[in-house]
Formats: sequence, C-alpha cells, structure tokens
Amino acid sequence: MAGSRPPPLDPTPALARSASSSFAFEGEVHAATAGDSLAEALWAAGIWQLGRSPKYHRPRGAFCFSGSCGTCLLRVNGRPNVRACMEPVSAALRCERQNAFPAADVDLLRAADWLFPHGMDHHHLMTGTRVGNALFVKLVREVGGTGVVPDEPDPRFGATEILQVDVCVVGAGPAGLSSAAAVAEGQAGRRVLLLDQRSGSGGSWRSEAGGRARAEAAERRLRALGVDVALASTVFGYFPEDHLPASSPAFDGPPGVLAVLRPQHVTLVSARRFVLATGSYEQNLAFPGNDRPGIVAARACGRLLLDRGIVPARRVTLVMDPAAPWDYGERLRATLDAAGVTTDTVSLAQAPAPRKHHALAIVARPAPAFELPRQFGVEVQHDPARGGFFAAVGPEGRTSVPGVFVAGDACGYVGPEYAEAHGRAVGRCVGSSL
Repeated sequence: MAGSRPPPLDPTPALARSASSSFAFEGEVHAATAGDSLAEALWAAGIWQLGRSPKYHRPRGAFCFSGSCGTCLLRVNGRPNVRACMEPVSAALRCERQNAFPAADVDLLRAADWLFPHGMDHHHLMTGTRVGNALFVKLVREVGGTGVVPDEPDPRFGATEILQVDVCVVGAGPAGLSSAAAVAEGQAGRRVLLLDQRSGSGGSWRSEAGGRARAEAAERRLRALGVDVALASTVFGYFPEDHLPASSPAFDGPPGVLAVLRPQHVTLVSARRFVLATGSYEQNLAFPGNDRPGIVAARACGRLLLDRGIVPARRVTLVMDPAAPWDYGERLRATLDAAGVTTDTVSLAQAPAPRKHHALAIVARPAPAFELPRQFGVEVQHDPARGGFFAAVGPEGRTSVPGVFVAGDACGYVGPEYAEAHGRAVGRCVGSSL
C-alpha cells in the first residue's frame, strides 16, 4: 500500500467529476474537481499514504475526511500539520508529506518500529550515562513530532475581528442548519451567525443519498433569510474569562467569547444565545493494522462516493463490530453495490489488511462531539449506547448554563433525520427566549 498509486476509478453518476482544478503535490501537478479537499483529490489520484506517525513512523492516511482524526496532516505552502481534508484544492497550493526521511514512501526512520517490537520507552531509554542520554534526547528531538516550523508566521493570527450577534450556531450539519433556520424564520431582524470548519455545509447529510442537494438547498435558504453563514471557520475554544462590551443593556448572554479561526483572521464572537450543534466523530475499531492507509470510516467512504463522486476502491470490505451494530453499514453496502464496487462484510476478528485497490470501511457508531459544550460548562454524561460521552440537555436542548443550548448528535448520536428535527425544535426554543 505504501506509496502505491492505482489509476483513478470511474466516477459515479452522482457527481460528474472533471479536471477543473489542479494542485502541486511533491513536485507533481495533479488534476482535481472544484470543491475537492486535498485529501479527497489525493485519494481520487490513488495516493492513500499521506504521512508517518510521530514516534514509530508507521504509514498514515486519511480516515475520517472530516477534520477530527489528525491522520492526514501535510505541509501546505510552508505551513506544517495542515489537515488535508479541511484544505480546499486550488492552483496556489504546494503540498508535501512530512515527518519522514528521506521520503514518506521509503522512510528509514520506520526502523524504530522494528528495533522496539515491545514498545519504545523513550523516558528511560539510554539514561544510564549523561552523555548517552544527551545524544539520545537530541536524536529524539530530530526524529519525533510532526512537521517543522512554518516558513513564515501565519498572518491570520495578526488580525482580530469582534462580532456581537443575537444567536451563534456552531456546526452546519443537519441540526445546525435547521436550528439556524428556525431562529431566522421566527425572529426577523435578529443577527444569526452559523459557523462550520468545513468549506461546505451539510455535515452527515453529505454521507447520505441525496444529502448534497439537501445541504445546498438548506444553505441557500439560510442566506436568503439573512443568516451569516461562515464556512471554513474553525472554532478553537471558548474563553469564559474574556469579556466584550455588551452591545446593549439588554445583552443577557454568556459572558465569555468564542474564538474562531477564519480564512483571513481570528474572530471573537459574543452572543446572547449559543447553539452547539457540533455533531459526532468517526470512530475506529481495535484490530491489528487498523491504522494503515486505505482504512476509512464508513461515513467517509459514503461521502467520497455520494458527495464527491469518487469510487473509494474497486473492492471495499466493511468491518463491523457484532456487539455494536449500526444500520449505516447496510445502507453503505447497498450504495457501493449500486456503484459497481465489489463489497463484503466481515466481523472485527476477521478484518484483513488493506491492499492496492482494496479499502476497508470501519462501521462504528460515531461518538458525540461533546468537547465544546463541556468548555461552556455543560454537564457531560456517558452511555455506550449513545456513542460514549455526550452533552446532557433538557427539553428542547436547554442546558444548565444560561444562554447555551445543544442540538443533534452532540446530545448522543441519533443520526441525521432526528438531528434535523431536534435542531428545529431547539431553534424555536432559542427564538422564543430572545
């Protein structure tokens, strides 16, 4: 698998792909379809290995295609550790793999995995002598970590914008889109801001049949209602100790600010109401070799095919955990079969290694993205049946934190249909509270 470049596969009828864009990857120019992320374009070109792990230099590739797993980091235009699945393709991009010597395809540092078959305890290795320890520490600093410092400082952190809005919705998936729409429809004149780290809205809809068109229609509706839809905007923290001056005496929202990295600058957001529709994360299953390139999350596999028109592989094996079944696996298999992909389903104990033209799709129930609600002080509970840790909410998404609501999968994985309905109910409640 390492370094293999199988020829691009035929596109599906869902989206006719065309070489309407290009980008430079390690000195070669590759064609792409407008709207592709780097990870999607590289997968379509048959480049599945995107880097090496920090410690043992094992091959790594894109897994979630949604910005949450960190296995697709590339150096892009001199910036290290850029998430390839979050970076839209453009002719101005120069990207290469990192954390390997002399190259990612043939990495001599991979020997660390063979030299220490039972694990490397770098905290105690070569600590017998001061000289030996000093040499070892220097070596570890050279070969460990990911990437090297940027060529230039990131200009986005040199400019700050301050926004004060009535409602800030975080997450443009089914719950966030429907929540923002419910507020805007019921509260004309209110300033509503919708944030999402991806360059396209829709979230989990993009992994479902017809989801692309559904997401685009919902986004057009929001813009027509006057909602400020800010895509490619990554929320990186809530800071309750920071206070912006209230826009009016009627300001009754949480005191802190939400920090957002946008394409041109950092934005600090203060809002009377926050709706946290952060969705859910893709999960892997535990089996030998589960971190190899060519292994992707089930929803990522569906998104490649249904949203981007990329046939994931000639053969796809769906790996399921019999102890935790998830109905998306059957829908995905039917979709792949209809696209002419050879599929089979195996249990966790039978998972094979990925091979050239043969990908593995991990069918594991997604986990709620509870971290941002937790930063706001929202109570978090745990239930394996709901995906793990989740934000505890009352009726219509209310939390114990005044002015903070949570909608959709962050309250426990429920899937896109229920998330949309829940988001709409939360949005109505938020609107009535203003």
